[in-house]
Amino acid sequence: MTQDRANPYEIILDEDALRVSRVYAEALLNLAEKRGQAETVLQELEALVGTEEASDPRFQEFLQSPDFGRKEREAVLKRAFEGRASDLLLDFFLVLNHHDRLPLLRAATRSYRQMFDRRTGRIPVQVASAVPLADEQVEQLRQKLRGAFQREPVLQFRVDPDLLGGVVVRVRDWVYDGSLRTSLLNIHDQLIENSKHELQNRRDRFYSAI
Repeated sequence: MTQDRANPYEIILDEDALRVSRVYAEALLNLAEKRGQAETVLQELEALVGTEEASDPRFQEFLQSPDFGRKEREAVLKRAFEGRASDLLLDFFLVLNHHDRLPLLRAATRSYRQMFDRRTGRIPVQVASAVPLADEQVEQLRQKLRGAFQREPVLQFRVDPDLLGGVVVRVRDWVYDGSLRTSLLNIHDQLIENSKHELQNRRDRFYSAI
C-alpha cells in the first residue's frame, strides 16, 4: 500500500490489499444477502463512503490519518453511525477498524458493487451528455443496452457541457462516443488528412512534370 504524495488521503492499493478488500466485501455481501439487506447495504455504503467521483475528503482523512488510534476510531464510528446506519454496516466498519483495515473501505465498497451487480444480473453504465436526457431518451437507451448486453443496465448520468451535443456511453472498457465534440474533432482530423493527401498529390504532379 503506497501513499500518493499529491494527495495524502488518496491511497493506491497493491494487489494483495485489493484481494483482501474483495474478501471483506464478499463476506459482507453474503451476510447481507442472508438478511435480505444486500441492496440496502450497498446504498448505505455508497452514500457514506462515496464513489470514485464523489466522496467526503474529511471522511477519507479520518480513515487514513495517523492522528486517530483504533479505540478513537471505534468511538467516532459508533457516535457517527449508531442509529443512522444499519447494524450490519456498523459492524462491518468496526471489524475493519479492529483489524486496521479501514483504508480498504473504498476498495471494498467498489468490490461489493461489482459482486452485487454480477449476482443480480446488472451492469453499470456511465452516460455523459451535454444536457440532461429526456425520460423517453433514457428509456430508449436502457432498452438498447439491455438488448446489447443481455443484462439490466444501471445508468449513472453526468452532464458535460463540453460535449456540445449527443452522448458518451461507457460500459466497463467499451465506449460509444456519439458526442458532437468528437464528431467535430473527427471532421477536423479528416480535413487535415485530406489536405495532406492533396498536398502530396500536387507534389507528385509537379515532380512528374519536370
